[in-house]
Amino acid sequence: MDSERQQLFDELLTFGVESLDLTEAQHEDAVEKYGAVGRCLDAPGSVLQPYSPTIFPQGSIALGTATKPIGRDEFDLDLVCELILPAHITQAKAKQLVGECLRNNATYAAMLEEKNRCW
Repeated sequence: MDSERQQLFDELLTFGVESLDLTEAQHEDAVEKYGAVGRCLDAPGSVLQPYSPTIFPQGSIALGTATKPIGRDEFDLDLVCELILPAHITQAKAKQLVGECLRNNATYAAMLEEKNRCW
């Protein structure tokens, strides 16, 4: 392949990869949204506030490798909720408390979907 064709090929690949990546605005939006979830879980009066909930990203968003999903306009954000729990609270109970807290918020209640080990 001559150098001109190689350069064109490189530019096309670069454009393709960049179009799959989160834009800076999308990344900032994601950070704001998972921050809002954390503020909800740690709000005064929340059932989780006594357990100091902390939210942080996991998976591709944490690694900086999130890509645009095919056929969808929204990105899937995987978040972890860290809680400082007494020993008598089981994982199932912790999940239930997180769900209860999210259900009590109009924004999150509308989009809440229970999965096996997560919301």
